[in-house]
Amino acid sequence: MKKWITILIFSLGSVGAFAQMYYDIGLFLGTSYYLGDINPDRHFYTPYLKPAGGLSFRINFDPRWAWKQSIRIGQISADDADSETDFQQTRNLNFYSPVYELTSTVEFNFLRFDPWKNTDWFTPYTYAGIGFFYMNPKTELEGNTYVLKDHKTEGTDYSNIQFAIPFGVGFKIKASSRVFIELEWGMRKTFTDYMDDVSGNYPDDPTELDPVTIDLSDRSLDQQGPDGTNWGTQRGTSSKKDWYFFSGISLVINLNNDPNRCYFDQNK
Repeated sequence: MKKWITILIFSLGSVGAFAQMYYDIGLFLGTSYYLGDINPDRHFYTPYLKPAGGLSFRINFDPRWAWKQSIRIGQISADDADSETDFQQTRNLNFYSPVYELTSTVEFNFLRFDPWKNTDWFTPYTYAGIGFFYMNPKTELEGNTYVLKDHKTEGTDYSNIQFAIPFGVGFKIKASSRVFIELEWGMRKTFTDYMDDVSGNYPDDPTELDPVTIDLSDRSLDQQGPDGTNWGTQRGTSSKKDWYFFSGISLVINLNNDPNRCYFDQNK
């Protein structure tokens, strides 16, 4: 008898927990930018903020925890000419790149957020997970567009597809049991230093390069090396990996009905 009572209690608890689960989809609109060799430290620098968008699907297990899958598209760019340092201004490099991202994250609400309870209508939240992204840095020279990866401007090859750790913070507001508004600032730690195609040194021997690659690799306004050239000297800072960011607003739609509502009672 005790065995069956235990099974019954466990079953009822499982049903109750499942009843709190709901699904939602979201549309994200905002901006993207990056930090790296050409933009070392300026967050939300207006010339580098680019439009971004995305879609998400989320499983909300309870008022605190959720699992979210997201697709986002953005762009990043930077220009040494905008820098305040002499080194960057003299180096004179620039780039732009699309960013296509796929992430899977776990989300935690600091306050209870229940679509069907009037008291649980807002919460700050945080998230972290894993992700992959596609990048393809390009630049323009004398009116032509070049894919920088194809020219190996530092003599190094790298992949367009990279791994990232997404994490961030945000704030949720419930407009109704079906509609939520979310504000977010999301950071992406990457494990590449080539989102901007700048990392280490200029190639040692320019005679091994074609004329276009020479022009793309060294666009500096002045030669700084001991031999009167830049070849073999510092071009970037390989010890620091690149970061990119998404910030913006999401419109989220709850796909589930209130599990506590009796739909056979027309008075409700």
